[in-house]
Amino acid sequence: TDVITDLPLTIVRGRSIQSVAFATVAGVEGDPFRSYIAGSPAFSKEVLIDGISATANIQGVTFAVSPEAVAEFNVQTSGTSVETGHTSGGVFNLALKSGTNDFSGSAFFYARNEALNANSWMNNWLLTQYPDNPRFERALDRRFVVGGSAGGPILIPGLYDGRDRTFIFGAIEYYDEERLLMGDLRNTVPIPEFLDGDFSRLLTDEMVGTDALGRAVYAGQINDPATFRQVDGQWVSDPFPGNVIPKDRFSSVSSQIVEIYRNGYLPMVEDRLTNNSAVPFYNPPWYRQTQLTLKVDHELTEANTLSGSYIWSKTPFLNAHGLWDPHAPGKDGGPLSRSVERVRTSHRAALKNNWVLRPNLLNTLAVAFNRGRNPARAPTTDVDWANELGLGDSTSVSSLPYVYFGGANGVNTNSIGQNIFFETTANTYILSDTLHWTHGKHILKIGGEFWRQQVNEHDGGDGLGDNLEFSFGNSTTGLEGHPWSEDVGFGFASFLLGGFGSAQKNVPLDLYGRRDYISLYITDDFKVTPRLTLNLGLRWEQPQPLREKHGHWSNFN
Repeated sequence: TDVITDLPLTIVRGRSIQSVAFATVAGVEGDPFRSYIAGSPAFSKEVLIDGISATANIQGVTFAVSPEAVAEFNVQTSGTSVETGHTSGGVFNLALKSGTNDFSGSAFFYARNEALNANSWMNNWLLTQYPDNPRFERALDRRFVVGGSAGGPILIPGLYDGRDRTFIFGAIEYYDEERLLMGDLRNTVPIPEFLDGDFSRLLTDEMVGTDALGRAVYAGQINDPATFRQVDGQWVSDPFPGNVIPKDRFSSVSSQIVEIYRNGYLPMVEDRLTNNSAVPFYNPPWYRQTQLTLKVDHELTEANTLSGSYIWSKTPFLNAHGLWDPHAPGKDGGPLSRSVERVRTSHRAALKNNWVLRPNLLNTLAVAFNRGRNPARAPTTDVDWANELGLGDSTSVSSLPYVYFGGANGVNTNSIGQNIFFETTANTYILSDTLHWTHGKHILKIGGEFWRQQVNEHDGGDGLGDNLEFSFGNSTTGLEGHPWSEDVGFGFASFLLGGFGSAQKNVPLDLYGRRDYISLYITDDFKVTPRLTLNLGLRWEQPQPLREKHGHWSNFN
C-alpha cells in the first residue's frame, strides 16, 4: 500500500489508478481505454469495483475513479477465478475506501505552464522567416489537477451519531489541459491567389496531349465548364484565359467560404503550394475531466452490513482533425476544421449487502447500474451554417457541410467541414448473489449474475444526422475520357464555380440494442495439505441473442 500511495501518477488526461498497472505490472500494456493484458486483445479485460463489474458499453472501458478513493488495487493477468466472466483477458480489481470513526482527508494540486517551457524548434524557425506573426510565439501548454478527499462517521448534531455504525467517504478532483502547440506542416490550404480564382501557379509548360480541336493541353490547365460541347463526338471545353476564373463566376456559397479561409486559414508558410499549414502537435489539444466518488457504509446489525457507492465523471475534450486556426475563439480549430467535440459522461450506482448467516456462511447480494454517454459532434454548432451559407433548410445539421476537394499534379487541398455526428448511451443493470461457505478443508462460493444491457445509438445526436457532403473533383474543370484527364482541372477551382461532382445527404438512424446475460458458477478452494491447495471451479454462462427494441436492422441513404 505504501508503494502505491507514494508512486507518482502522471496527470496527463487526468489521474487514473489504472496507470499504476501499465507502469508496474509485467505484461499489462496500453491505457485505460485500450489495454492489452498478457497478449490478450484490446477491449477484453474486466474491471471490478468492489467486486461488481463496471462495464457500461465497451468491455473493459470504465469510469474515471479518483485514485484518492481507491483503498486497494490489483491486477490478475492469468488464472482468473470462474467467478469472473465477461473477459478473455485479465481483471482489474478496485476496492473503494470507506469512512472510519476518525475523520481524515487529503488535498492536492499539481500544475504545468508554458511560462516554464521553451518555444518549439519549428516555431523558432518560423519566427526567423516571419518575425511578426503571433502564430509562432510560444503556445499554450497548461495542465493542472486539483482535488481532495474526506471521510469519517456521519454525524448530525442532535439527531444522529453514526460512530461505530454509519460512515461516509468521498473524493473529487478536476483536471484541465490546454496544449495548443502547433506541429508539423502537413495540411494544404489554398494560397491567396487561388482564393482570388488565379490558378496560374498550377499551370505548367508540360504538354500532356491535345483535345478534339487539336489544341495543346497543358498540365494544370483549368477549363471553363460553361464551354463544354461536342466536336465530332468528343467533348471539349475552353481553358480560362491565364488560368484565372473571374470572380463574377464564383458560387455564392463558395464566396462565403473563401472569406472564412481569408480570416483564419491562409498558409502559415507563404509561397508553398502544398504542406503549407500546420496541425496541432498534441491531440486532443484540450481535455477536461471531473471525477466524483462517494461511498456510504451502514451496519444494520452485527451480522448484516449495507454499503452503497456512486461514481460520476464528465470528460469534455476535442479530437483535432483537418485544418486548424490557432486563434479560433473556441480553441476548436474554427469552422473549417474537421474537429470533433466529445463530452463523455458516466454514472455508476451500486448497493451491496453482506449478511453473516452463520459463522461459516456469508451471503453477498449486490445490484449495480452503469451508464455511459458518448456523443460526438462538430464544435461549431452555435452557428447555423446551412442558413448562413444559403443552403436553407436542406439539413438540420448546423455545422459546415463536409466538402472534399480533388487534387491534381501533386496538389491536394485538405477537405473541410464535418461529417461525424452520433451519440451513444449505454446502460447496464447487474444483479448478483454469492454464497460463501467454509466447510472443513473447503471454501466454496456459489453464485450467479444477471445482466440487462442497453445500447442506444442516435445517428447525429438529437436526430442531427442528415448532414450534407459535397465532392468537388477535377473533372468539372478538366476533361474526362483522356489518358491525361488527371493532369488537368482542379478540385478547388471546381468548388469556386459550385460545380460538384457528387453530393449526398445522410439519413439519420436510431438503434436501440438490447441483450441479457445469465451466469452461474461454483468454486472450491480445497486445502488438500497445508502446502497444497486446489482451486476448482465450474462456470456456465449464456449471453442472450442481441435484439433491437423496434426491430430496426437496416438503413437507407
